[in-house]
This record gives sequence, structure tokens and C-alpha cells, in this order.
Amino acid sequence: MSDIGINITPWAIALGLLAVAFWPLTLATAASLLWLLRRRASIAARIVTGGALLLWSGSALTNVAMLAQQAHDASEYRASLRARQTTLQHAAIIDGMHLPAGTVVTRSSDEFSNDVAAVDVPHAVTLGGIPIVGHAGIANAKLDGEVTLARDFRIGEAWCSSKQPARFDSGALLECTLAQPSRIRGIPCTGAIDLQHGVVCTLASAYRRYGIVWQAQTKVTDYGDLVWFRAGGIAPGLLLFGLPLPPDAEVQFQNGRMASIDVRSKPAPFRGCSFNLILFRSGLLFGQSTGVCDLPDVPPNGVALPSKSVAIRP
Repeated sequence: MSDIGINITPWAIALGLLAVAFWPLTLATAASLLWLLRRRASIAARIVTGGALLLWSGSALTNVAMLAQQAHDASEYRASLRARQTTLQHAAIIDGMHLPAGTVVTRSSDEFSNDVAAVDVPHAVTLGGIPIVGHAGIANAKLDGEVTLARDFRIGEAWCSSKQPARFDSGALLECTLAQPSRIRGIPCTGAIDLQHGVVCTLASAYRRYGIVWQAQTKVTDYGDLVWFRAGGIAPGLLLFGLPLPPDAEVQFQNGRMASIDVRSKPAPFRGCSFNLILFRSGLLFGQSTGVCDLPDVPPNGVALPSKSVAIRP
């Protein structure tokens, strides 16, 4: 177990609250001064005004001190950054990267490492086989963090657009906006994609999976064992109580089997009840109702439903 802890003293908490309360204290102090002007002989007005001025002064001084510390920290950071930066006078190969003259190379701030942490290139260059321009983070001599592509470019299966930043993790693509529909791990995607934990994207066209046709504009989240489909404007080939699923309905699969149907955006009516969540448990079907429902409940799953309540559209 880690023995690292954060010790925040009561004084630090008090000063933080005092700084946050600057504008309310300003209004209170102004009101107390106005009261004092009208009731100069009032001892209560003098006491209240004195207390308000004391608190306001403390708040103002705390804010000034915090701003001064922030300016000091920013100045130290800029000085540290300049000390770690070098502008190449000639083209060079650094850590296997071919960098042109005029490139600003930033080294790591880690005291145990002098590796390149970022580059700012004066024009489009290719790093790790990917054309980039401007600033790029580097980790282990590979693209890392947000990067601007020099042109629309295919990275693996994804045709990434240069109009939006792409994000990498040690050379592996994590996120980008597609320049054109791309089939990512068999899924026809369009728009923004997220590959950090699997595939998250919006369907560009109809896509059949688990025997169901999911329509364009459906959002897919595929984490391998767990897969979600969020319906778009066109309902998928799945019926609930004989009706198409409403927009924003979410269908979850676990280990290849349907696990739930979430229709909280528009609860589904059945036999006088409204169901917002359908659950599949050990081959049985249950519904969780919203509002009054006279059908018998089976805790903790909900109301037992007929197996034909959910059907795949032919």
C-alpha cells in the first residue's frame, strides 16, 4: 500500500474558502459601508463594517498572493521549458526521427531521462510513417498525445482527417475523425472514432451483428466481451412488444448474448405498465417498470415477461 498522502491543513482550507468568497464579501462590505454611512452613530454598524472590511481585506490579499504564486510558477515553467528546448540549425536524425532544420526539439523534464518529449516542425514531415505538421508529443520516439495530420491519411484501417487532431499513445492511434467511412475491425464507421479500449464509433451504413441489422447512425461501443448499440434515427431490426425500438434505445450484449435493452428515453408500454429496462437472466426475460404496474414483480429482476416480448425483425 502506498504511504504517499496529501496533508491539507485547516489554515489552507480556510484561506481557500476566503479566496473563493471574494465577490460575495465585496458585496457584503459595500452593503455594510452604505449602512454605516446612513447610521454613523450605530455601534452595530461599526462592528459589522469593521468585520466585513477585515474579511474582505483577507480575501483580497489571499487572491493577490495566489495570483503572484501562479505568475511565479508560470515563469518558472517557461524558463524550464526554454532550457529543455533546442532549435535545429540543420536537418538531423534524433532517436530515429528525420527532423528538418528549424525544428524545435523539447527534451523530457524527467530528471532520469533526456528523451525527446515533443517536436515543433516548421513544415510537414513524416514521423513513424505518418505525415504531421506543427506540434507533436513524442514518447519512446513515437507519436504521443494530440497530433495534427499534414493531410488526410490512412492509419491502419482508419482514414483519418487532417481537419481535426488525432490522438496517439506511443505510436498507436487512439482517436481521430474519419475523412471518409472506414471499416474498423469489421465495423463500418463514420465521424469520430475511439480505439482506446476497443472500437467506439457511429455506423456509416447498415451492419449485421448477433443476427440483427443495425442501421446507419447507430452508435457502437465494442469492448470485446461487452458491446453496446445505441439506436439512432432509424430503428434496428429488433422489436420490443411488437414495436420498433425508440431513438436512443441502448441494447447491450455480454459474451455474445443479449443482456439488456434500455429504453429509458421512451419507456415501452405493455399490459398497462411502462417498462424502461429489459433484462435477460438465465434464459428468462424481465422488465423493470416505471410508475404504477399491477403485474407481479420478481425481485430483484422485475416483472417476468413472455419470451416473445423481444423479437428480431424478419
